[in-house]
Amino acid sequence: MLWTDALEEIIRSWTRFVFGYGPGQYVSDVQQYAPTDKKNIHNYFLQIAHGFGATTLAVIVSYFFWIFHQFGALTSSPVAAFWIFNLHAKFDVG
Repeated sequence: MLWTDALEEIIRSWTRFVFGYGPGQYVSDVQQYAPTDKKNIHNYFLQIAHGFGATTLAVIVSYFFWIFHQFGALTSSPVAAFWIFNLHAKFDVG
C-alpha cells in the first residue's frame, strides 16, 4: 500500500514526476499500516523518484547499468557483494 500511495503521488503531476517533491517530503496517508514509519516508502527506486524525480532516477539506473557493463554480475567476490547488497537495498520492504 505504501508503494501504491507513493506511485500515485509521483504520477499526479508532470512537474513532480520529472523533478520530484524534494528529499524527505513523503508522508504516507496509510497510517493504519505504517504507524511508526510514515516517511519511508521501503523501495529505493520509488523513494528516489518521489524525492528527486524521474530524471535523477534515470541517472542512478544508468550508473548501475554502467557498473554491470564494466564489471559484470558475479565476476569476483567484491562485485557479487556489491550486487547482492544493492539489490536487497532497492527492494527492502521493511
